[in-house]
Amino acid sequence: MMSEHFPQDLIELQRARNRVYAELAQRPRDATAVRRRLLWLEARVFWHPRFDAAAGGDPVTRAELRRRARESADRGGVAG
Repeated sequence: MMSEHFPQDLIELQRARNRVYAELAQRPRDATAVRRRLLWLEARVFWHPRFDAAAGGDPVTRAELRRRARESADRGGVAG
């Protein structure tokens, strides 16, 4: 397991992205609006200052962020 530190706002953005992605998977009536929200969140995560550092945006680090966001959601929002 990696020992990465992610700011709380970045974890919250990823959690919101996960929720919107799950909503889109349910084929909502207003899919275009949901897709736009998903793209907006993905851009916010991708361009977050945490990933400005060299190697901060590598796939392993982003996968760890997704894992931490899922765990945080499972624990009721307490980020670790």
